[in-house]
Amino acid sequence: MERRRQPLAPGGGSGWLSRAGGHVLVVAASATWAVDAGSGSVQAGGAGVAVVRGDRLVDLQGSSRTLLLGADGSGTAVADGQVQLLAPDDGSAPDVLVVEGSDGSLERRLRGVDATSGEVLWERPADGMASTNRLLLDGILYGSGDRGRLWAVDALSGEERWSSQGGVLDDYRLMTDGVHLLRVERDARSGDPVLAAYALASGRPAWTTPLPPGVDSVWTQGGILYGHGEDGAVVLR
Repeated sequence: MERRRQPLAPGGGSGWLSRAGGHVLVVAASATWAVDAGSGSVQAGGAGVAVVRGDRLVDLQGSSRTLLLGADGSGTAVADGQVQLLAPDDGSAPDVLVVEGSDGSLERRLRGVDATSGEVLWERPADGMASTNRLLLDGILYGSGDRGRLWAVDALSGEERWSSQGGVLDDYRLMTDGVHLLRVERDARSGDPVLAAYALASGRPAWTTPLPPGVDSVWTQGGILYGHGEDGAVVLR
């Protein structure tokens, strides 16, 4: 087995490793370095280096600026705002990055930008949507606002496909089973937590079901729905 030794910038201290796309990320207290998994060469380094949309390197420089470094770290374009990490992301619309930033006022804006040049392809009000994750499936970007409104927009054009008013939120986490958007809400009558489903195609309410006794939060991992409560984690079917 061939071994390579690659010096990094001094003063980084100890850290940990993770694999993302074709990169190995070396994460330390002061900075993160992206190393080519094949050659061992350092591709990028900085406090905000991350891998997004499969294999693209970016450097998140606060909330107002993102360097678009490309897959090999050589890119120099800049996007105004902070690139959003989409979860889940099925890889559709691969040349678009979703960025959130300010328009110079107090209003936050959500933008679709060209992943290489940073050119703004579309822009719309963020509508308080920073409080929840966004999902990208089949070229459609899904999310929700602080007041429970769900929405879907075309990731390439920014055209709104639908918007729908949901129930009272109990958890801002947005999930999917591939057919519905899922999230935990409060039952309008009892106030108990329920799992609510909305159709991906239209945003129409599909069903709600009470959470098991003692379960107060829900998340998905590896296609499995988990719940957590007083007795620890459980698998929900």
